[in-house]
Amino acid sequence: MTQRCAWANKSALLMHYHDEEWGRPVVDDDLLFKQLCLQIFQTGLSWSLILQRRDALSNALAQFDVDTLAGFTQREKQMYLNKNGVIANPRKLDAIVHNAQCWQETRHEGLAPLAQLLLLQADYQTDEDPKMSAEAVCTFTGQTRQKFMDWSMIWVGPGVTRNLLAATGFIDGHEVTCDANK
Repeated sequence: MTQRCAWANKSALLMHYHDEEWGRPVVDDDLLFKQLCLQIFQTGLSWSLILQRRDALSNALAQFDVDTLAGFTQREKQMYLNKNGVIANPRKLDAIVHNAQCWQETRHEGLAPLAQLLLLQADYQTDEDPKMSAEAVCTFTGQTRQKFMDWSMIWVGPGVTRNLLAATGFIDGHEVTCDANK
């Protein structure tokens, strides 16, 4: 029998996500941005709900395209909030649009893509031991969060940042008993 993280055993949807997506390395900036948006939407809600609404969110938000979201007008935001099947939280939507503008600005300034920065940072953290210690994970999360804050991004607290890093494979978020650790 497959041993998964306890949270993944609650539904077939979570099992599939755990087994096929979560913790797999993501080195594409567009996918990292999408995952950041999903983590922001998840704040205060269950991950199961986010997975159930992921397609509707993606469709309503131009497949999480940074350039399109960065240009969202008040009218487009209102249209989004009126759609069925989305997370209709205006503060979260404003944060995502704001963060798209910040993400877009880093590209215009010629800064290294986030994926590249994270890979360099993760390599630096794991030279000695391929599995980061709890202290190293905390440091890496803090450094990543600081990078977001340097870019003037919002709604990127420690929980959102850590969840983003675990979901995209930059840190190991699996429980000790999970088969993914073997």
